[in-house]
Amino acid sequence: MRAVPVNFTDDKSGIYASDDKVYTQFKLFHSLDGTSWSVLADLSQEKRDRPNAYFELPAPIRTRHIKFEHVYVASPNLAISDLRVFGHGGVEAPQAPVNFQVHRDGNDPRNAFLSWE
Repeated sequence: MRAVPVNFTDDKSGIYASDDKVYTQFKLFHSLDGTSWSVLADLSQEKRDRPNAYFELPAPIRTRHIKFEHVYVASPNLAISDLRVFGHGGVEAPQAPVNFQVHRDGNDPRNAFLSWE
């Protein structure tokens, strides 16, 4: 693993402006066996809003499990839109798809349709 981004979203938050109560606190852990955990990132004392937290590791680590521990958000609901893990799986990359095609929507060019065999 080389990096972990955590992206938050607003779900019925009722928050429309930022103030000193709008911040995000959490911890990330990782484990090879799902039993013994090591701290990956500790933002439990953070006092700033981080709607898109990104942690690039100083060096790659080998791991299998990721755990998110919620501490605080200003919203009544914790809402995570993405928690991703970047790195290499230690195996060869898969073959490129055969006959990969992209077709734009004629009515809305923001939409794309992907197909492959």
